[in-house]
Amino acid sequence: MIKVSKMVIAFLLLFACLIPNAMADNGQRRLLSNTFESHDNDSLGMVTAYSANVGGYYSTIPPEASTVNGELGIQPHSGVGYYRVAGQDKSNSENSFIYFKLYTNLNLSIHEGMKLSYWVYHYQYTQSKRMAIDLVFEDGSTLRDSGITDTRGQRMHPAYRNDPLNQWVQVEVDLSPHTGKTIKEVLVAYDDHEASETGYFRSYFDDLSIAPSQDLSAQIVSNTIPDSMLPGSTHEVSVTVKNTGKREWSEATAVRLGAVDDSDPFAIGRHVIPNGGTVKYGDTVTFTFNMVAPAYEGVLITDWRMVQDGVAWFGDMIKKEVKVAHIPKPSIANHYYTYNSANQLLDALHTDYRIEYVYDINGNMLKKMKTNNLLPNASFEQGTYFWNFSPTMAISAHLSHEGSHSIRFYSDTPIRGTSSDSYFIPVKPDTEYELRANIYNNLKQGSFYVDTYEFDNQNIGVYDGDAVLVPQQGQWGQASVKIRTKPNTTKIIVRVVADSGAVGEAFADSISLIKK
Repeated sequence: MIKVSKMVIAFLLLFACLIPNAMADNGQRRLLSNTFESHDNDSLGMVTAYSANVGGYYSTIPPEASTVNGELGIQPHSGVGYYRVAGQDKSNSENSFIYFKLYTNLNLSIHEGMKLSYWVYHYQYTQSKRMAIDLVFEDGSTLRDSGITDTRGQRMHPAYRNDPLNQWVQVEVDLSPHTGKTIKEVLVAYDDHEASETGYFRSYFDDLSIAPSQDLSAQIVSNTIPDSMLPGSTHEVSVTVKNTGKREWSEATAVRLGAVDDSDPFAIGRHVIPNGGTVKYGDTVTFTFNMVAPAYEGVLITDWRMVQDGVAWFGDMIKKEVKVAHIPKPSIANHYYTYNSANQLLDALHTDYRIEYVYDINGNMLKKMKTNNLLPNASFEQGTYFWNFSPTMAISAHLSHEGSHSIRFYSDTPIRGTSSDSYFIPVKPDTEYELRANIYNNLKQGSFYVDTYEFDNQNIGVYDGDAVLVPQQGQWGQASVKIRTKPNTTKIIVRVVADSGAVGEAFADSISLIKK
């Protein structure tokens, strides 16, 4: 009996050495990440929140919850350490459970797009499957009782888990339904729920994170870009952006506000984070710069998005039409009007039809036509009217499908992600439209297509639409795609796009956008 006691004491001393410091994080966290390695493990060990009818995996010690490594020949998912939970369900007539605290006093706010993710290895026993990570919110509610499911459709309550045994399995759950809540505690739990189940349980947890799903992500919060400017005038504007990704932004990482396609008719194409600052997840940054209107009148597009130069564009895009004119032109809800240089009405755009006006060379109106095609200058017979052209695209009389002109892309060097964009077209939310285009693809490599991009009433990008692609090359082909606008979409642009290292030439003509 004395020998057994000494052995148990020695085991407990060794076990205690493996327990990480049980230090609660009382600060304001933005993210949580733990690989259970010595350099980043700040979880608690052997701290029970509540339990019933559960005993130790070994009869001489209590249920276990701590960081270990190299146990039973099980390799960690990454690194050398993992978090082990083990015990025994001892009741076949009552609910058995034990909830250990991994973190407490977190104050971790949940934002849209945040995910809980972890890897788990359920060892050998059927009861091991009844284990999961749980969250306790500031209002006392829990993840397990919310009914939420993971990406494979399984409920997050430990009793309803059914992950496979003896292999590492990733569990991911989108926490967006809990946006606005604050996580106070992270628990790791066994819970059988079914009173008749008994037996041993033993599982290992690794690579735990509560963070956004993307490394780089951004949300446009607000802007002061004007709707109109006088020719030659200067206007100070601001664009406020929120970091909604895992990575911090700074000039050291080349994260900036960029003009889409690297140029803008009103301002320089890059703006750095002010004062050499760092923008962490959940923080906002305001970029302030001058917009200078050209000396001529017209409607020009200014569009901005976050970019990590040399790596990728990311997050929301803001795209605004700015009318440069001495006399502002009228605009009313759900109706857009365009004018020629003589201040004559050319098109009246509605959400389900368009009225086109045609004049002779003396300015006398010849006809007024109602059409279902919402896109003005759809066959490019009116030059660049209603379009903002990419530097690698132009009006062409060389080849056309209808009339005598088309839009032509040409480049002898690879081009990635350039487009010629229509002006804004008003559309109805949650409504079906059809985009149709005629395309002549003679590229040597890359892709050429027509698609749409949807915007809300704040001119913030909502959805990058499906593409109209024509598979055959060296001849005209027609294709179409059905579009159902998003619930918050109020306007749309049509884009002619060359992408994926496009080299050679291609044409588009006779494009239509029709409400179904």
